[in-house]
Amino acid sequence: MLILFWLKNESKTSNFKISLLKKLLIILFFISCSKKEGIEITNAYGRVGIKGGTSAVFMKIRNYGQIDTLYEVHCDCSEISEIHQTFKEGDKLGMKKVDFIEIKDNFELKPLSYHIMLINLKKDLNENDTIKIELKFKKNGKKLIKIPIKRL
Repeated sequence: MLILFWLKNESKTSNFKISLLKKLLIILFFISCSKKEGIEITNAYGRVGIKGGTSAVFMKIRNYGQIDTLYEVHCDCSEISEIHQTFKEGDKLGMKKVDFIEIKDNFELKPLSYHIMLINLKKDLNENDTIKIELKFKKNGKKLIKIPIKRL
């Protein structure tokens, strides 16, 4: 606002003011287009579950920086929180714990694939509840996110 006031009231020529304003707008444009960095979590949700049972959490992870590693997850709503991968052996599906996931640019935790497994729930997880999950990345540190619970 001060710049616009100065441009309006300055006794310089009109061409100078317009030139200066154009340069300022170009600088502001490039600042606004600067490259994002870090990790962004979108479309996160958890599955309905009962106390003592299990649930799963899914999300999209966008990495705007260098390759990072998701190596730990934690949720207060369960005794155990782990990164899991679904696999197929013959005609049977199974799940196994994995120690980490390498996040290059886009990665999706989804049903029948990689997901966060919540084991021995401390309470019922009902539709429309919200839980907090802490994700730990090697380069981007801790990320605490709120996740809605959905019925699948």
